[in-house]
Amino acid sequence: MTHSHAVDHVRSAAFALCGDAGLAPRLEHAHLHLAAVDRSDVPASLSARLDELIADLGYGGDTVRQALARMNTSDMDHLARRIVSLYGDLCRQLPAED
Repeated sequence: MTHSHAVDHVRSAAFALCGDAGLAPRLEHAHLHLAAVDRSDVPASLSARLDELIADLGYGGDTVRQALARMNTSDMDHLARRIVSLYGDLCRQLPAED
């Protein structure tokens, strides 16, 4: 994979947050995209943030779905903001494509 593939996956995670479904299913869908990112394609400065975000999405449950079911709305909102922030920071750190 290349950096552009990492951007594609993180962008898809951010886009997964849009829609009519409840926030928990949207975060679960976003998690699938984030988990598909090859860490070697992410700038070192963002790799730990990506790993922490993925871990936080599943914290407290055997599955991401169970973890999200235990979270309050404020915690889920915070996770959604972190996904969008990661996407923005990733775009800013990568060189522009010709």
